[in-house]
Amino acid sequence: MKQYCRVGNICSASGFFVLPNTSTYSVAKYTLESFSNCLRHEMTPWVLYISIIESSALKISMNEVYASILQDVRKQLSTDIQQRWEIDFSNNLIIQKVNSPYITHAAYPDKIVQVVRHVVMNKNPRICY
Repeated sequence: MKQYCRVGNICSASGFFVLPNTSTYSVAKYTLESFSNCLRHEMTPWVLYISIIESSALKISMNEVYASILQDVRKQLSTDIQQRWEIDFSNNLIIQKVNSPYITHAAYPDKIVQVVRHVVMNKNPRICY
Protein backbone atom coordinates (compact mmCIF):
# COMPACT_ATOMS: atom_id res chain seq x y z
CA MET A 1 0.00 0.00 0.00
CA LYS A 2 1.28 3.46 -0.85
CA GLN A 3 1.82 5.80 2.04
CA TYR A 4 0.01 9.12 2.30
CA CYS A 5 -3.20 7.84 0.73
CA ARG A 6 -6.40 9.66 1.61
CA VAL A 7 -9.98 8.60 2.21
CA GLY A 8 -12.77 11.12 2.59
CA ASN A 9 -16.04 9.77 3.94
CA ILE A 10 -18.95 12.08 3.30
CA CYS A 11 -21.08 11.89 6.40
CA SER A 12 -23.65 14.38 7.57
CA ALA A 13 -24.13 16.90 10.32
CA SER A 14 -27.05 14.64 11.25
CA GLY A 15 -24.46 12.25 12.63
CA PHE A 16 -24.01 14.46 15.68
CA PHE A 17 -27.26 16.42 15.92
CA VAL A 18 -30.63 14.98 15.09
CA LEU A 19 -33.94 16.35 13.93
CA PRO A 20 -37.32 14.79 14.68
CA ASN A 21 -38.23 11.84 12.46
CA THR A 22 -34.69 11.28 11.18
CA SER A 23 -33.52 8.56 13.56
CA THR A 24 -32.63 5.97 10.92
CA TYR A 25 -30.74 8.48 8.79
CA SER A 26 -28.94 9.94 11.81
CA VAL A 27 -27.94 6.52 13.12
CA ALA A 28 -26.52 5.59 9.71
CA LYS A 29 -24.50 8.81 9.53
CA TYR A 30 -23.24 8.44 13.10
CA THR A 31 -22.21 4.88 12.30
CA LEU A 32 -20.22 6.04 9.27
CA GLU A 33 -18.46 8.65 11.43
CA SER A 34 -17.64 6.06 14.08
CA PHE A 35 -16.37 3.64 11.44
CA SER A 36 -14.19 6.41 9.97
CA ASN A 37 -12.72 7.18 13.38
CA CYS A 38 -11.90 3.51 14.00
CA LEU A 39 -10.42 3.13 10.53
CA ARG A 40 -8.25 6.22 11.05
CA HIS A 41 -6.66 4.63 14.12
CA GLU A 42 -6.21 1.25 12.44
CA MET A 43 -4.59 2.76 9.32
CA THR A 44 -2.07 4.93 11.21
CA PRO A 45 0.86 2.51 10.60
CA TRP A 46 0.34 2.87 6.84
CA VAL A 47 -0.02 6.67 6.92
CA LEU A 48 -3.49 6.43 5.44
CA TYR A 49 -5.45 9.60 6.18
CA ILE A 50 -9.15 9.23 6.90
CA SER A 51 -11.21 12.42 6.87
CA ILE A 52 -14.84 12.94 7.73
CA ILE A 53 -16.79 15.49 5.71
CA GLU A 54 -19.85 16.50 7.72
CA SER A 55 -22.14 18.11 5.22
CA SER A 56 -25.39 19.84 5.93
CA ALA A 57 -28.25 19.55 3.49
CA LEU A 58 -27.37 20.65 -0.01
CA LYS A 59 -29.21 23.16 -2.18
CA ILE A 60 -30.34 20.86 -4.93
CA SER A 61 -33.38 20.82 -7.17
CA MET A 62 -35.01 18.09 -5.06
CA ASN A 63 -35.36 20.55 -2.16
CA GLU A 64 -37.61 22.74 -4.27
CA VAL A 65 -40.13 19.93 -4.72
CA TYR A 66 -39.53 18.24 -1.35
CA ALA A 67 -43.07 18.90 -0.06
CA SER A 68 -44.73 17.49 -3.18
CA ILE A 69 -42.47 14.40 -3.06
CA LEU A 70 -43.52 13.75 0.55
CA GLN A 71 -47.19 14.31 -0.31
CA ASP A 72 -46.93 11.90 -3.24
CA VAL A 73 -45.41 9.27 -0.95
CA ARG A 74 -48.26 9.79 1.52
CA LYS A 75 -50.86 9.40 -1.26
CA GLN A 76 -49.34 6.06 -2.27
CA LEU A 77 -49.92 4.61 1.19
CA SER A 78 -52.89 2.34 1.77
CA THR A 79 -56.12 3.96 2.96
CA ASP A 80 -55.72 2.22 6.32
CA ILE A 81 -52.29 3.77 6.91
CA GLN A 82 -53.44 7.19 5.68
CA GLN A 83 -56.31 7.12 8.20
CA ARG A 84 -53.98 6.17 11.05
CA TRP A 85 -51.65 9.04 10.17
CA GLU A 86 -54.38 11.69 9.89
CA ILE A 87 -54.03 14.30 7.15
CA ASP A 88 -53.35 17.19 9.56
CA PHE A 89 -50.57 15.29 11.30
CA SER A 90 -48.84 14.32 8.06
CA ASN A 91 -49.27 17.82 6.58
CA ASN A 92 -47.69 19.35 9.71
CA LEU A 93 -44.86 16.84 9.47
CA ILE A 94 -44.25 17.80 5.84
CA ILE A 95 -44.31 21.52 6.70
CA GLN A 96 -41.84 20.90 9.54
CA LYS A 97 -39.43 19.12 7.22
CA VAL A 98 -39.66 21.67 4.41
CA ASN A 99 -39.23 24.64 6.76
CA SER A 100 -36.53 23.10 8.94
CA PRO A 101 -33.34 25.14 9.26
CA TYR A 102 -31.51 22.14 7.87
CA ILE A 103 -33.27 22.65 4.52
CA THR A 104 -33.65 26.44 4.53
CA HIS A 105 -29.95 26.97 5.29
CA ALA A 106 -28.67 24.29 2.95
CA ALA A 107 -25.17 24.60 1.48
CA TYR A 108 -24.34 24.82 -2.20
CA PRO A 109 -22.82 21.60 -3.62
CA ASP A 110 -19.76 23.56 -4.82
CA LYS A 111 -18.71 23.97 -1.20
CA ILE A 112 -18.62 20.20 -0.69
CA VAL A 113 -16.66 19.78 -3.92
CA GLN A 114 -14.04 22.21 -2.58
CA VAL A 115 -13.78 20.27 0.67
CA VAL A 116 -13.41 16.94 -1.14
CA ARG A 117 -10.71 18.49 -3.32
CA HIS A 118 -8.90 19.67 -0.18
CA VAL A 119 -9.09 16.20 1.40
CA VAL A 120 -7.72 14.51 -1.69
CA MET A 121 -5.00 17.01 -2.59
CA ASN A 122 -3.72 18.20 0.78
CA LYS A 123 -0.67 16.38 2.16
CA ASN A 124 -2.07 16.50 5.70
CA PRO A 125 -5.87 16.71 5.46
CA ARG A 126 -7.87 17.55 8.54
CA ILE A 127 -9.66 14.82 10.45
CA CYS A 128 -13.04 16.50 10.23
CA TYR A 129 -14.51 19.12 7.90
